[in-house]
Amino acid sequence: MGKAAFEAFLSFVPTLFNALDEGARNNQDLLFYNAPLVLMFHAAAFADPVDSYIAATYAMLAAEAQGLGSCMIGSVAPVIKNSNKIKEKYGIPAINQPGLAIAIGHPAVQYRRGVQRTLASVKFI
Repeated sequence: MGKAAFEAFLSFVPTLFNALDEGARNNQDLLFYNAPLVLMFHAAAFADPVDSYIAATYAMLAAEAQGLGSCMIGSVAPVIKNSNKIKEKYGIPAINQPGLAIAIGHPAVQYRRGVQRTLASVKFI
């Protein structure tokens, strides 16, 4: 992690924790927005951290194929990483690297059609 990313991280995490704490006191789920299903992805300590991102992406595609909506939540990782209590609650081994969470539910908005795109031409040789 570079210096700029680290400084951004340091300013983001306390703000996140304060917002989550305030939301919890007001009985609001500001992390998962009361989603009926949340999938948490994590990887073994020796695995590439990107592995959990790849698995999460496929889970999002599968949910979409079933007509469900999904939202990738990356801010879960710092919360889980710094709390063995949360890891224990959700059955995540203490040595595993937290990755992403995916909130899954029925979308509030149904689109009538997808975005029309002009795809680049492909030349087969």
